[in-house]
Amino acid sequence: MFLTDPRFKQFLPEALYGRGKEGYRAVILSTEAPWFLFTFRQKYPDGYLPQTIAVAWDNTLEQVIESVPVEERLSVMCMTMVPLSAKWSVNPAREVWTHVESTGQLLFRFGDSEVLHDAFLTPHAATDRGRLLYQAEPSAH
Repeated sequence: MFLTDPRFKQFLPEALYGRGKEGYRAVILSTEAPWFLFTFRQKYPDGYLPQTIAVAWDNTLEQVIESVPVEERLSVMCMTMVPLSAKWSVNPAREVWTHVESTGQLLFRFGDSEVLHDAFLTPHAATDRGRLLYQAEPSAH
């Protein structure tokens, strides 16, 4: 989950961002759980612009990915705390799968690896994968 502080609130012109939207210059990650950056193409009157959403939970990432048409999905980054180090590991996902048992857990394929991992980088068998949610362009990994 992400938290913020009122001092980080940023004014957003309604004409540019729409009614009721709030902006913050900074957020706080409240746990050491993995989190994700999902980038997609957003249509505007003059064309498309990339938009990136910071997501704190697997099941929320699944909902966010599914809310965007497949052809507009650009990238998924998985950010995991390295145990006992207070450092983050950032891994671009080549593929994102649901778990076959519908646990709310997602499975990721990183780089050239054929092994699937959960967000904590624990390996999983290929038979654990359910539906494909995201696949990077061949040159994007």
